[in-house]
Amino acid sequence: MLLLNDKYDPNWQVLVDGKAAPLLRCNYIMRGVYLEPGEHAIEFHFKPSVNALYVSLSAIGLGLVLLVVLKVHHKSDARTPGSGAAAKPN
Repeated sequence: MLLLNDKYDPNWQVLVDGKAAPLLRCNYIMRGVYLEPGEHAIEFHFKPSVNALYVSLSAIGLGLVLLVVLKVHHKSDARTPGSGAAAKPN
């Protein structure tokens, strides 16, 4: 058993001698991999999900759209006669 004192995350992928191997959760919070006796080449690769990126980009896009809508709405209010403090009562 190879135990790494590093936080377990299911986005880790492990290769043992070039072949995929199951990632194990060890001691509740650490990651590890089972090894047969002998020498091995072990590679860990972190492949995070891109869903968080898509959510962030969507929120930024929505924020930009809302800013444009507010800017256009503000300009149309400024052009409307009788609106604002500059209008004088009869």
